[in-house]
Amino acid sequence: MFFSKTAETWASNNFIGVPKYVVFTAVVTIIAAVLGQAMSHLLALNRQRIDFFMQKYQDLYSQVIIYASNYMLIKLNPRKNHDVHEAVVENDLLEITINNLTENIRYASPRLLKVYERYVSYDYASDGIGNNKESEKHALIYFLIDDILRASKWTRVYSRNDRRELKKFRYYFGLYASALNYFENEYVETIIQMENWISVKVKYKKFEDVLLSRDINKMRIIVSSHLNKGKKHKMFSTLLEKIE
Repeated sequence: MFFSKTAETWASNNFIGVPKYVVFTAVVTIIAAVLGQAMSHLLALNRQRIDFFMQKYQDLYSQVIIYASNYMLIKLNPRKNHDVHEAVVENDLLEITINNLTENIRYASPRLLKVYERYVSYDYASDGIGNNKESEKHALIYFLIDDILRASKWTRVYSRNDRRELKKFRYYFGLYASALNYFENEYVETIIQMENWISVKVKYKKFEDVLLSRDINKMRIIVSSHLNKGKKHKMFSTLLEKIE
């Protein structure tokens, strides 16, 4: 109603002597055509975005997420020594993920590529400040999952539950990368299993800036903030004391 009155008023003021209904119809037709063209353009862009995502999904994402997610599911399971088959070597799942990423590195975002270059550099030289290659390996998967979440945002390929699960994996890969700078792997597994050991709610935060800059002090804050949720339990309060 408001649109109709506005168009009619504009037509009356600018086309004196011309029948109102003629001018009004022409104005509405032009506006509808412009809006239709804009909508068509947006839909075309969205189709292109979906097509490009599906290409990346077929070549890369589908080849890595199954291994990365199963790796983390094993790590998060406090009963993994009982539940996981003896023949399964969890680190092999991570290596398969990274190998598949290497074969399709052309799809990496600038941030993922930066971490990947840093990870590869450990094969050639030490950085001189004691940075941890295993930590970098988990940070690499953090950014890989982040790429998947960003690329799929407007495609509706993943359901809300799927995206929540991906955000959970992203969080724990980031937490794992941070904790490895302070604890041995055995203790890191205990830290990330806290949610499954005790009844505690964990918010799956993002901390790509910390991982990208490898700010060790902020990584310590990430780990201590996570452990703080379980400080009433001896197992986690002891680990919290070691890092604070």
